[in-house]
Amino acid sequence: MSQVTYRSWTSDVGRTRARHGGPPALPAAGAWLLGGMVAAGLGLGALAALATLLWITSPYPDSGADGALHVAADLWLLAHGVQLVRNETLSGAPAPLGMTPLLLSVLPVWLLYRAAQHAFDEADLRVDDRGRAAVAGWVCGGYLLVGGLSVIYAARGRAIGVDVLSAAFQLPFTAACVTGVAVWTACERPVPVGGAWLWRVLTRARVLAVLRSSGLALAVLLVGGSLLFGAGLLWHGDAVTSAFPQLTADWPGRFALLLLAFALAPNAVVWAASYGLGPGFTIGGGSVVSPLGAHGYPQLPDFPLLAAVPGEGPGGPVLWGVAGVWPVATGAACGWCVARAAVPVRGERAGTAGPRGTALTAGLAAGACGAATAFLAASAGGAMGTGTLAWFGPSWWLTGLAAFAWTALVGVPAALTVRAWRLRERRVREEPVTEPAPEPDGTAEEAESRRERRRRKRAERRAAKGGTGAGASVPGQAGAPDGGSATGAEPEGKRSRRSERAERKSAAKLAKAERKGAKQREKAERKRRDRAPVHVDLALPAESDGATGTGDGPGPDWHSTGARRTRWAALKESSGDLMGDVEPPDRPGGR
Repeated sequence: MSQVTYRSWTSDVGRTRARHGGPPALPAAGAWLLGGMVAAGLGLGALAALATLLWITSPYPDSGADGALHVAADLWLLAHGVQLVRNETLSGAPAPLGMTPLLLSVLPVWLLYRAAQHAFDEADLRVDDRGRAAVAGWVCGGYLLVGGLSVIYAARGRAIGVDVLSAAFQLPFTAACVTGVAVWTACERPVPVGGAWLWRVLTRARVLAVLRSSGLALAVLLVGGSLLFGAGLLWHGDAVTSAFPQLTADWPGRFALLLLAFALAPNAVVWAASYGLGPGFTIGGGSVVSPLGAHGYPQLPDFPLLAAVPGEGPGGPVLWGVAGVWPVATGAACGWCVARAAVPVRGERAGTAGPRGTALTAGLAAGACGAATAFLAASAGGAMGTGTLAWFGPSWWLTGLAAFAWTALVGVPAALTVRAWRLRERRVREEPVTEPAPEPDGTAEEAESRRERRRRKRAERRAAKGGTGAGASVPGQAGAPDGGSATGAEPEGKRSRRSERAERKSAAKLAKAERKGAKQREKAERKRRDRAPVHVDLALPAESDGATGTGDGPGPDWHSTGARRTRWAALKESSGDLMGDVEPPDRPGGR
């Protein structure tokens, strides 16, 4: 599928004809429109193939092939956020079905994004006077054309229909958002620049830092939700496995149920992340599931993912600690990323952001993280019916507000702390390097003293060995010249050995610090040299004297050996010692 969406059959023919001066295989707008239609058709085709396979393998194919195709069209629309309607209910009243499986949305979104990128590549080759926004409009139009036909076909379904008003809003909104992101990416992620105060604050570097920090914080939050969801599945493993045979007895039905649970797994991860943030979620009937407690559960179906919901009752300190680790980790990750963007090079204050700018960037990152979390919470929930099933999932505004509060309260102090630490780390490490190096005479004297100590140590050892025989304990023996025992010199030897080891350790630490400081200074100098602009003046001197030049070019002195060596030295100096010590070759004749 990636080859079809990225490299269509019109590209090679159009490039060949355009290269030879002929007309393209299709009009540019027609090719872009066709790209959007192909992207929508591929998504529909993949879901239709899966639904047809399940219908063939099912032992009860009651609805026929037309029912399988209707299911594929309903799933494709549901992946775009379109609300479906269940017509066959026990009460006889239609019931909404609006929960979007987030994993199912990945396929159509990715196909439309790739189709837009491919259209931009074709536009750069064949059409130069059209903007990328117009190209994205044609791609989006082709995609919506197939989407409109799918809505008309799915609305004729007997068991499940389509809410036309929801389709009229959700399909264009999703397609416009995806193509808009594709345009922004193709334009190398531009940031508006102007004289307004807002754009002076939101510089390109700050916007990119906000995007990276909020993305990292959101990723940490979702990882925490994944771990909480996995822990719930393992804790209620028996209930999860027993739900499959209670819902269906045949293996094709169990496989379809497993696929549905797999498609809804990202929704459960978002629910678990909202549970860790504090607001929790609801499973219908006014119920609340949060770390503070769970109550008001309605009669739930035996669905595998619902079996992992915690039991009713109040929470405890252990549950609060486990659930609260991830919001704190989210804020800490955001602050760490903001501090790295504020101080790119450790210990260098040039080009770093101030405390106010760092705090502002961390606050903006917290806001972006909260907005993304609110969007995911709104997309992960939805209606499953009427009455007690009117809403399943987290509250989007409470979840977004909690994510913003946690990230801001933890991220801003963390960003300021890490920034201060990165600014002073280089200074602390360079303190041993500032100590004056020993002079050559001092080094020789120190070596001589070490030799004297070694000779004295060997003499003491020989004296100790000579006094260990008979009469060693008698005062005045040869092994004890001072009238004591032969082993009386051992404490002094031990002290000398300890002092030698301490001196060797201190010398090794000093040498290691000197080497590390030299490497850091060399790295900083290399970075400064790379960032410094290079100005090389290679202009040809214009001679005005008719005897030495014509006035239109260099004179004879330009090719002299001295002039060439001067230019070569200037080039070598401006290159930052990147050029080797190679002398320019002498020209024949000494010129």
